[in-house]
Amino acid sequence: MNGHSMQSLAARARLLLCLDLLAPQAASDVEDTAQAPFIHGCRRLLSHARASGWRVAHVHVGAAAGPAARPVVGAAPLPSEPVMRRSGVSAFSSPEFRRLMRANPQAELVVIGASVDATCLATALAAFDRGLAVTIVSDAVSVSPQERLGLDGLEHLVQSMATPRLRLVSADTVIGAPKLSVIEGGAARAINSR
Repeated sequence: MNGHSMQSLAARARLLLCLDLLAPQAASDVEDTAQAPFIHGCRRLLSHARASGWRVAHVHVGAAAGPAARPVVGAAPLPSEPVMRRSGVSAFSSPEFRRLMRANPQAELVVIGASVDATCLATALAAFDRGLAVTIVSDAVSVSPQERLGLDGLEHLVQSMATPRLRLVSADTVIGAPKLSVIEGGAARAINSR
């Protein structure tokens, strides 16, 4: 990615998409240690997005609308943040979400949430197909042991597409912490974003 591409992405408005940040009602408020880094990454990025004035939207699977699920502690939608229901794997299966993205065609879609193989990947590729810039935040997406692709496979997929419109980066990169590693065109390089 050249400096011009990085500059144009940095100049875009950002829309944070929180996918399925729900916990079963029976789950305790004490985090599963395997999920703690993912939940921490989601909370951190959500807090940053709100403080930075990004638009934030939540999309949940339609079946999760019942009493069996509730927002992950620390990631509940604010009254000003739309909550939409999806009927398929991608957030774009929600008519409300499609309308939101049509109203914000220049926004960079920053994706966090559950299931990197299913929901996050399907949403990112659907956004990419629509010509949108997409960033998947690697430490704010959940990867279960059952997922075939996982982050290594996703990183390979993103690198093989070699486009600045689809990125897989850490929360530190999105937030702008100094001296981070960014994968570009198959090679990692250090950047200083301050």
